[in-house]
Amino acid sequence: MFLLVAISVLLVSNSYGDSIGKRASDQSNNCLKAHNRLRAKHENTPRLVLDNVLTKSAQKYAEYLASNNLFKHSDSDSKYGENLFMLKGGVSKNICDEASNTWYSEIKNYDYDEPGYAEETGHFTQLVWRGSKKVGFGIATKGKNTVVVAQYLPPGNMEEEFEENVTPLI
Repeated sequence: MFLLVAISVLLVSNSYGDSIGKRASDQSNNCLKAHNRLRAKHENTPRLVLDNVLTKSAQKYAEYLASNNLFKHSDSDSKYGENLFMLKGGVSKNICDEASNTWYSEIKNYDYDEPGYAEETGHFTQLVWRGSKKVGFGIATKGKNTVVVAQYLPPGNMEEEFEENVTPLI
């Protein structure tokens, strides 16, 4: 089985200052609420729970990406699923909603009649993956760029498991 991942970028113009490494526990809770609100739209898709180990990992990786001006998936060796989001131009009070809604918007491209992985739906499918139970979020800003990292366990986007894990809307 292969873990398939995709990367999402949102370009927005805004201006704010530097703040690398800022702990984001409130933001993590906001991200969790945004995720669970979207997951609740799908049949038999349980709520995710915030996991401290995943949160530390996601935060560390978000800080690495921001401080090095990078945007690429981690080398997790498929230990967990991962979604990335970048807001170019600053920070946002609603960064969790923006990231989650951007990933979720890929639903418009998902074909429930032919379930499976596609690059244009990989963020959506990971976000609503029924088998994922835990999540951690990391948020870091450098200059005018903010990175959001979400890491999931068990990972989603596993071949041959889409029909049972990406359920239709209620």
